[in-house]
Amino acid sequence: MAYSFDFRRKVLSVKVEEGLSFVKASERFRVGVSSIVRWEPLNAAVGMMFHRNTNHKTNNTIVIA
Repeated sequence: MAYSFDFRRKVLSVKVEEGLSFVKASERFRVGVSSIVRWEPLNAAVGMMFHRNTNHKTNNTIVIA
């Protein structure tokens, strides 16, 4: 099944924002773990950068370039 770009971006955004593992994200969105793993490199290709603030474990910031 081909997933839309928006859906893939949403999955990756939520994964980073909430600090989910690949397994937890796949369970939440009902997609295969391998799919999400394949999508990870797409972040750089479309100019999405995920920056984690290392000073606080729950304070994650997403920057879309």
